[in-house]
Parts: sequence; C-alpha cells; structure tokens
Amino acid sequence: CLSLDPNVDTYQLIQAMYYVQPYLTEELGRMRAKGAGLLAKKEASQEDKMLITGLITRANERTLQMNNSFSKAVLENPGLEKKLGATMKMASDLANSAMQTAHEKIVKAETLEYSSVEYVALSTKAIDAQFALNKETLQELDNILGQRISEFYQSRWWMLGAMLALILLAALFAKAIISSVSMP
Repeated sequence: CLSLDPNVDTYQLIQAMYYVQPYLTEELGRMRAKGAGLLAKKEASQEDKMLITGLITRANERTLQMNNSFSKAVLENPGLEKKLGATMKMASDLANSAMQTAHEKIVKAETLEYSSVEYVALSTKAIDAQFALNKETLQELDNILGQRISEFYQSRWWMLGAMLALILLAALFAKAIISSVSMP
C-alpha cells in the first residue's frame, strides 16, 4: 500500500528505505561476515576475493540507488535535506568506507594483515548507521503521513460544511420558487 503513494517525496523515501536499504544492509552484513573470516584466517583464495568483490559491487549499487531515491525525494521536498540529509550522508559515507576497506584490505591485498576486529568494527558501524537512518526516516515518514491525514480530515469537514451550505441554499431557493409560483 505504501509503495503506491502518489506523492513523489514520500514515494521515493519509501523506495529508498523499505526496498533498497534492506538489501544494502544485508550486503554489508554478508561482506562483514565473509571478510572477517578471511582476515581471521589471514588468507583468501581468488574465489573468495571474487565473492567479496561481488558483495562490494552489489552494496555499491544499493548505496547509489538509495542516494538516488533520496535525491529525488529532496527535489520534491527540500525540507527532507535538513531533516535527514546529514544522517543519509553519514550512512552512505560509512557504507562506502566499509566497501573501500574491504576492497583495499581483502581484494587488492597480497597478504591479509588487516585486523579482523577493526574490520568488523568498521562494518558494524556502517550497518548501525543504516539502522539509524532507517529509524529517523520512519519517524519523518510518520510525521509527513500524519500531517497528510490531518489535512485530509480537515478538508473533508470543509467539504461537508460546504455541501450542507449548498443544500440549505438550494432549499431556500426552492422555497422562494415555490412561494413565487403558489402566491399569485
């Protein structure tokens, strides 16, 4: 039901947070798990490096999709930049940092000497940033949709009042016509 939102700003936010971001978080989690295991073993086969490269590529695509949807939402509703922009930038930057670290310290490294503990900490920070962004966005969506519902109810009451006024006016007009025809 939310995916059919006719408003561009909330539609794009929903796309970013409920369709793209969960996949990004999943790819970051898989990248964290596989990378930590390889760094702990201090070795990675070519197949392992290709797997990490695939995870990085998919996470990068999801990050770009998420940022693209957010940019579209901001174009329609510039207030979102002030409310969510810093958190979105931080989440994207941390995801990019985790991907870059995986690329440099695992995929491109001849020997795996990077600390698996530091790698897990960096990856976990990127994943936690995604959850924080999702939480903030959910709150903002709740505010926007709540405001729209309130405006809808207010509009509905105005329409009902206008309809009653028109019915009353029509009744008065009908009475005047009836009086003008039946009086003579």
